Amino acid sequence: MASSCASGSCSPADVAPAKTPIMLVVTIQVDGQVVRKMFGTGTKSEHEAIFLSTPKGDYLLRRQAANPFELDRELDSLVGKKVRVSGQLIGGNTFVVSDWHVNEHI
Repeated sequence: MASSCASGSCSPADVAPAKTPIMLVVTIQVDGQVVRKMFGTGTKSEHEAIFLSTPKGDYLLRRQAANPFELDRELDSLVGKKVRVSGQLIGGNTFVVSDWHVNEHI
């Protein structure tokens, strides 16, 4: 039986169901020292940013609702402190922070 889509009038039964991508979001905790340094040096995106320095590398810290091109005052208040941050790692080196605890014994 031919589909009615050829005539331009498709019914839901004629169209394959849309596949909704599944995205797994995992909250992790990472320990390190908060530092301020330049991001994107030599590019249009160059700006001072807040990072978490760890033995495995540095992670750009962001909060979900913060402007990525403006210095986040809350995260900036953590510069020089050892912290444990909770959140999601995206793109391999950006950590979206949902919570943090200052801990000088980390």
